[in-house]
Amino acid sequence: DNGMLIRRNNYFRNKFRYNASGIELITPVLDFPYYVISEIRENSPADKAGLMKDDILIEVESQKAFTYSLNELINLFQSTEEKNISLLIQRENDYLRFNIKLENELEIVN
Repeated sequence: DNGMLIRRNNYFRNKFRYNASGIELITPVLDFPYYVISEIRENSPADKAGLMKDDILIEVESQKAFTYSLNELINLFQSTEEKNISLLIQRENDYLRFNIKLENELEIVN
């Protein structure tokens, strides 16, 4: 079983944020807004959409990826609401458009 038991504490009612997209990004060049997918979580929305490790992020929601900071992208992928995110990816010499649907995969069991 892949379940996790979490006990209630003072923060129980706060929204829990996690990477709902399944995309892990790196910036291979320090202080340069160039983003490469370093990992895709298995069975995540990104995996189901067809994104792959080493894809280069070109656009997010029709805006150039370099206009985002890494923290802004992480926050976008950690959304607590279900929504679609459009991405333009460079894979080798091809440019591919993807839509990923962020979904809350967490289940609260009492």
